[in-house]
Amino acid sequence: MTISPDQIPPEVVEAAARAIHACEYDAEHYPFDQEDIVQQGLLRSQARAAIAAALNAWPNAWTETGFALGPDVLIIPLPKENSDG
Repeated sequence: MTISPDQIPPEVVEAAARAIHACEYDAEHYPFDQEDIVQQGLLRSQARAAIAAALNAWPNAWTETGFALGPDVLIIPLPKENSDG
């Protein structure tokens, strides 16, 4: 399985770009600037690369093609929560 950065949906990229911005900057004093095309391009590029790398490294993940005649589907198994409380 190989996910390429261009396969990441725009809304996912946007959410990740905002999270990267919040981690790198004091978002209260340096808000996410929709008008700064250079900053947005850089953040979105970082977000796409990070998401694709994370999904490609996910243990036991796979893609299913032709799922119910729809788009390809990504299956990522989630670890079970520890029930020790």
